[in-house]
Amino acid sequence: MPMREYTCAPKSRSRRAYFYVLGCVLLSAILWTVPIVLDLPYALVWHFGVFALLTAALLITVRYLLRRYVYRLSATEDGGFDFVVTEISGKQALCVCRISTDAFRAIIREEKGKRTRPTYDWSTDLGASAYLLTMMDGEEITVRFSPDREMAAMIAYSLRPLL
Repeated sequence: MPMREYTCAPKSRSRRAYFYVLGCVLLSAILWTVPIVLDLPYALVWHFGVFALLTAALLITVRYLLRRYVYRLSATEDGGFDFVVTEISGKQALCVCRISTDAFRAIIREEKGKRTRPTYDWSTDLGASAYLLTMMDGEEITVRFSPDREMAAMIAYSLRPLL
């Protein structure tokens, strides 16, 4: 499949982020009331746990529930293609990555249970499997993202050696 301009705006398929936020909020409510009801000493320590859980819930909400990512392969003036990642948060759109497809070295499907810590994580789901894209831009970097099958196939096609 030859390269062409393509845009992919994946929807979140996992509800894991919702359950994590709900779990953090419920556990923080329990941690807040248990030392008060049972008259346990060091209630302040329990309340620090509440603060930590609510902070985690806020971070998960902002990162996985309020942000969306759009991946695009766009043509350049020299006939090549750029891989562009746009972060959408509310009404604001910010280009967070723009790199030429010539810099791509490998794209692999991330295996369950075998996590490598990516340098950049622009995936749409918390804990869901994604693609790992390795690039060279002076140094090797890895991007974790969640494209659809067609975009992954187009990137894999661009990695084929020219005959």
